[in-house]
Amino acid sequence: MAGIIPESVFFLLEQDRINSLGFETCFFPDIASLPRMQTFAFTINTPRCYDRVVMVANLKPKITALEALAAANLFLSDHLPDRYCADDPKFDRTAGLWRVPVVMAYPFIGPIGRVGEITVSAFSEEVSSHTPFEEMRSRGRELYKQHREAIEAAFLQAGNS
Repeated sequence: MAGIIPESVFFLLEQDRINSLGFETCFFPDIASLPRMQTFAFTINTPRCYDRVVMVANLKPKITALEALAAANLFLSDHLPDRYCADDPKFDRTAGLWRVPVVMAYPFIGPIGRVGEITVSAFSEEVSSHTPFEEMRSRGRELYKQHREAIEAAFLQAGNS
């Protein structure tokens, strides 16, 4: 059975993860012979399905990197000061979400370092998880202390222009 199905199309996913995503699942009888692949899918719990492992098809994300970036920046603007901003999102195929780094940035200098991460669903603009705010603030204070002279010099130079 495994030879009939292209390896890039299917993978094994734990039932608990599938149930948390909210779409339909179905049991595949010869699933143990298929290799685990890096992909993602959605599924819902139905009476037809069995207990632990299911096979699902590879799906493409509905949210682009730009939309994930916008969702992360909106989330940050609601919870943290303006020096915290989202950086270049990376798609995590296994988890089915965008991983968006959070950086501390200043005008005239740009980003001075990473303070955390926000994950955005690949199928909605919903924030799935984030580094705790206090942890991001703490890392931001440390970065400011490390780069304080450069930050102040950049503002002084801009003020003298």
